[in-house]
Amino acid sequence: KLSVVKGSVEGKDMRRSVLKNSAGLSAVMLGVMALGGFGAAAVLAAPAAVAQTKSTKEFVEAYNAAKTLVDARNYSAALPKIDAASAQAKSQQEKSAVAGMRVLSYSGLKKNPELIKAIEAHQAIGGLGAAQQKNYKEMLAGAYDATGQNAKAAQITKELVGEGGGTSVQIAYLARAALTAK
Repeated sequence: KLSVVKGSVEGKDMRRSVLKNSAGLSAVMLGVMALGGFGAAAVLAAPAAVAQTKSTKEFVEAYNAAKTLVDARNYSAALPKIDAASAQAKSQQEKSAVAGMRVLSYSGLKKNPELIKAIEAHQAIGGLGAAQQKNYKEMLAGAYDATGQNAKAAQITKELVGEGGGTSVQIAYLARAALTAK
């Protein structure tokens, strides 16, 4: 069971998911929880700025159509619109905004192999903040776990723990992985 509590990190409020029973939570849930928190806001906050810059009319129309469907959580219908917006994206900012919607859509659809590719593609575009990079690492760990790539999931989770002390969920995941490896 999950409960959401407000926390404060460096003076900024952000939502953190806290697990009441960490032993039953897989790394996939860790990634989904991360995106459901501040990551989703970061992915969807960029679009308004994109539409106000030097974007073409074609991009703005395709982007807004995709964003409407993503906002409605109609991810399957959003993917073709995201493809159309991607074809019209010219700047790094436009490409990044579209890539973020693609990540959110694949996460919502629980299509983990595609999610892994989408995250890697968004990282390759560049320009991601530290919080979004960490969020994507958490999501990658979850997606790797869900696709049976447990060694990759454990390695990324170890990196996350090493970078920031780790959450109880991450530490529990590593402990469970160590036990099942024996």
